Amino acid sequence: MNLGNLTNRLNQWLARRQQRVLEEAYQSARVISELETQYFNGEKIASSHDRSKTVYDYVRSLRDRQLLNIRSNLIQFGAGNFLFNHQHANQESLDPSGNSEFQSDEIIQKLNYIESVIAKYREDNFPDAELLNSKDTIPTNEIPDRADADPAKSEGTIASVIDPPIIEADSHAKQSRSLFRKLTPFRSEVREAEYERQAVINIRLRRQQNQIATRFLIIIILVPLLTQILAKHLLFDPILGNYSDRNPEQIQLTQAIRKKFDEELRLVNARLDVENLLGIIPELTPELKREKLKEAAVELWQESRNEALNGLKNLLADGVALVVFVVLVYFGRNKIAILRIAANRSFLNLYDPVKVFLFILFTDMFVGFHSAEGWEVILESIAEHFGIPANETFIKGFIATVPVFLDSWLKFWIFTYLTRFSPASSAIYERMNT
Repeated sequence: MNLGNLTNRLNQWLARRQQRVLEEAYQSARVISELETQYFNGEKIASSHDRSKTVYDYVRSLRDRQLLNIRSNLIQFGAGNFLFNHQHANQESLDPSGNSEFQSDEIIQKLNYIESVIAKYREDNFPDAELLNSKDTIPTNEIPDRADADPAKSEGTIASVIDPPIIEADSHAKQSRSLFRKLTPFRSEVREAEYERQAVINIRLRRQQNQIATRFLIIIILVPLLTQILAKHLLFDPILGNYSDRNPEQIQLTQAIRKKFDEELRLVNARLDVENLLGIIPELTPELKREKLKEAAVELWQESRNEALNGLKNLLADGVALVVFVVLVYFGRNKIAILRIAANRSFLNLYDPVKVFLFILFTDMFVGFHSAEGWEVILESIAEHFGIPANETFIKGFIATVPVFLDSWLKFWIFTYLTRFSPASSAIYERMNT
């Protein structure tokens, strides 16, 4: 088989795959369009008062599944276009059966249809983002507490946040106060109803934000961790294990592993002497003792060799896990923003003594008097994980600089952030330090 035939067959395979993934994305877009027609009268699938939350959650789950399928297939379609050799493509290579269905105009037609369906959902940070973007929505971190608020002040706050047209009416009221005094009870009732509606919507949005943030946090923790474990044991362990068996002399042992090997071999020799003196084993001739020591040495050498390769396995597996983590973060940038918002809100909702306890715990562990021992253990564990010897100079330099930087950053953060959003916690923390 010459190179031309191989290239032609590769182009045919890529063309068939391009057709399949584009058709799958097109069918998913049609499913979303059918869901819009069936449940939302052809409009965008979004939270509304005409549909219950249960129905909306059900339809949204079906929509998100199809959107994920469209995104996956379009990524494959784009990668295939990058690899596809259009210069060598002809009608026979695109479709050996002679069917001209997969033509450029049909590709454009399907892509335009897919874009018309998914464009309305592209800017959604989360399922009900359109509610947050509306002008009459209360910010999720500024819902006033009606139990503690002053009625007159609350009324003005609600009017300024919820109902901008009423603000204009208030400006005209300076000229016709008598007329608007008669309408004040009606306006108050409208504001009350509007406030309750917006409060319910924002509570629902907060709940959805927390669910999305929790789910994404679990994903970005578990997926890279499982990837690291599987890549190490299923991919790199067999490859490097076979290499070490074929080329044992190429494996270089570190000084720590050699020292451990010598100590264990001396322990085996001492154990044989003790068992021989106690009569546990029959008296060993020099040749028999040498044979047993040789067997123990071979076994210990294999263990030491595997331990030396373990650092390289961890390095490669961690690299794969890091790539997976970066991909998840890149494609989940909107969810990262939601996670940050949910984390800030959860932290600010804690009791002030709990916040101060977390500050003291963090500072004592990482920048306190006993933090040097903890950093030393962490750095030595990292060095052992990657199979490199611990460098005392680097460890001492790290301990002398990084905790100081963390302490300065924490003080600056307390001064700029905590004093503004939680002044009580800042005051408690400063009082405990003094």
